[in-house]
This record gives sequence, structure tokens and C-alpha cells, in this order.
Amino acid sequence: MNHVLDALTFELHAGVNWIRGQNGTGKTTLLKLLAGALQPSRGDMLLGYESMAGLPSIERQKIFFSGDDLPDLPWLSAGELIEVYGSIYRNIDNALLGVHLREFRLEAVLDTPIAALSLGERHKLQLSVALAVNASLLLLDEPLNALDAEAVALVRNELTRRHTLKEQVIVLTSHSDPCISAKVFDLSGGTNSRLLAFHP
Repeated sequence: MNHVLDALTFELHAGVNWIRGQNGTGKTTLLKLLAGALQPSRGDMLLGYESMAGLPSIERQKIFFSGDDLPDLPWLSAGELIEVYGSIYRNIDNALLGVHLREFRLEAVLDTPIAALSLGERHKLQLSVALAVNASLLLLDEPLNALDAEAVALVRNELTRRHTLKEQVIVLTSHSDPCISAKVFDLSGGTNSRLLAFHP
């Protein structure tokens, strides 16, 4: 049996943690494992001192994964999708969500079906929710993809601010430098990737 990730042993601390590596090295797989969307074939992951395999649903609400696209619910409008997120994640800061929606200029598209949104708008919508959830563990897969320059600057500034505050663990993946203050972890090797280095 081939393993995408093998022999990984590391700790993620409060602030921004950048998982760096080329396409195919297992970055997204690692985030999906941390999110609970995939289960490891062996080994364990701990959130604090508790195994993530047995986390109750209320604790799982403290983990938020933002991937490269929205859930496949094309019949919903952008605003309705936000309501769905709100029904799942009761710890969304609605005031902060409103701030991010305004900053990303999404207020005008809240009645638009998500299938009709541009790729950039879809990504901004998910980031707006991700940045408003009171998550202990925030997982951002290629968060700067498909964003215009203004949105990139907003995300960089917000993540840099959060890295300074050290109030949550933020893990982002990117094969190129996101230009964000972060601890850096290197993945390499594709199949059977190993975490090679940590750069404080």
C-alpha cells in the first residue's frame, strides 16, 4: 500500500503555520486529515491533549477547513450558504462576518446563486466565513488563489495580525511564498512525503 504522507511527527503552535511544498506533496491531504475529512491509516493527531479521532461534535466546531472551492450546493444563493454555515458553526462572529463581506465587496452578490459567482467571489465568500468562525484550528488550503490584489492584501494583513496575537492555530498551504509572517514547514517527495524541516 502506498501512503501519501508517511512518518510525520510535528507540532503546530498558535499563530500562522505555512505548510510549504510543490503540487503533489500531500499538503491538501494533510489539511483534510487535520479537518477530519480523511482518517489516517495509522498514527494519531491531537488537538491539545485530546485525540482528534474521538472529538465530540461540539469540539469539531472549533476546527474550520477552507478549501479551494465552496460545497457543491449550486441551488443556494451566497447568503443562503452563509446561513448553512451558521447552522453548523454556532461560533461564527456575525459582526466580523459582516466586516469581511464588506471588505471583500460581497454584499452585492448575497442573493446570487453560488453557481453564478466567479471563482474569486466563491473563494472570498469561503474566506469571509473562515475568518469569522471562532476556530481553535483554522485550516486554509491555498488561501490566496484566485484573489485580486486588493483581496490578497486584506488576507495577508489579517493573517499577519492573527500571527502576532497568537490566539488560534492557523495552518495554510501554498507552494509559493504567501508573504505572511509564519512558522514554515517543508513537505517534499510526493507519495511517501515526509515533513523535512521546520523554520522558526
